[in-house]
Amino acid sequence: IAPSFKPFPGGPVADATKVERSGDQPDTDLAEGKLAERDVASTDPTRTDHPAAQRPTIDRASEAAREELITVAGRRGIQIHDSYLVTQNPTGMFLIDQHALHERVLYEQIRHRVLSGQLETQRLLVPEPVTLSPSEVAIALDAQELLREVGIHLEPFGGDTLLVTAYPAMLANMSPADVLREMLDNLVTSGRQPDRRQLLDTLLHSIACKAAVKAGDRLKPDEIDALLEQRHHFQDSHHCPHGRPTALFFSRQELDRMFKRT
Repeated sequence: IAPSFKPFPGGPVADATKVERSGDQPDTDLAEGKLAERDVASTDPTRTDHPAAQRPTIDRASEAAREELITVAGRRGIQIHDSYLVTQNPTGMFLIDQHALHERVLYEQIRHRVLSGQLETQRLLVPEPVTLSPSEVAIALDAQELLREVGIHLEPFGGDTLLVTAYPAMLANMSPADVLREMLDNLVTSGRQPDRRQLLDTLLHSIACKAAVKAGDRLKPDEIDALLEQRHHFQDSHHCPHGRPTALFFSRQELDRMFKRT
């Protein structure tokens, strides 16, 4: 798997914390068949119940995207409106949503680490108490093992309070309490007895979305190049985990027609 690109928000780890890898073995249900045999329910875009099945058709970009990008003045692409990346290859031009693409890259990386039991977590020197409703406490404790798989470690503290002792390292720019509440929102939405694989996938989507660069984030030239390079390492990089397209492709013929050159 391609390495994370450190310059993006949420990458560096705070000095006052300890980074460790989860020692838990991955759930055998999730790890069976290894990564080559992907979870069909969550990653096969040909299924009608997959959110990507409703995405705009951009299949024509799939083959073109495999061609080597043309560099201009040593750069693979440029950023516009602090939200989109523009790049080109011999067959046309791409307009890329930086958040959607980074979200897909992070989702694939996190999923790989969870399945291999190597997700990086930040262990807090001082655990953070989080006061919740009684129903939220019950849900969190019921899903304690699953939350550990995505890097959130909890301990009961008495009454309606839980302690967050560790959380995903890539979410260092979020407070542990906010991370826990975000995950609990997903648990509540999914119901008390959701399918384990679907729920894990939902939590991974949420973590990737929170950790990804946002529209409005200005990227440095090397960050733009790194993100564009990552685009070619994953099979499903043409759409984000929620099904939105990551790129629109305009062939040279289309551009010529739009400008009435033909």
